[in-house]
Amino acid sequence: MPILLLGGAGFAAYKTVNLSSSIDKIKFDFKDIVYKGIKSFVLNLNVRFDIVNPSNNSFTIDFISLDLILPNGKVIGQIRQPNFNKEITQTGISTLTLASKTNLLSGGMALVNEVLSFFGGGSLPNVTVKGDIRANGILLPINEIVKLSK
Repeated sequence: MPILLLGGAGFAAYKTVNLSSSIDKIKFDFKDIVYKGIKSFVLNLNVRFDIVNPSNNSFTIDFISLDLILPNGKVIGQIRQPNFNKEITQTGISTLTLASKTNLLSGGMALVNEVLSFFGGGSLPNVTVKGDIRANGILLPINEIVKLSK
């Protein structure tokens, strides 16, 4: 009986290490952040990205927390999905589009004026996407510079 318990524990440890090393190989390929307009002082952005899974293991993304940051350090959007449940298949690519809705008035008039200057006809800046995505309980840090487009 002790041999069976030890064998079962060893198999569970192997599966955990194997899944962890598979999750570490995941690539997040951010395509762009699409400006969807400002309505009633709410800035609407869509963040589009691919999740590339080269491993033979499928897994579940269960948490997303991302900030969208202008080059000057001002946060213009946040994505918080604490109960996200997206199955990522083995050896494949999954595409996600996540919406960010930011009340510009909560950031003060300086933020409103700054955002309007960017989106009012000037060239659009790149945006840093920074935060964490959790897959099967393992946090994966995100820090990517992404093109902002209309």
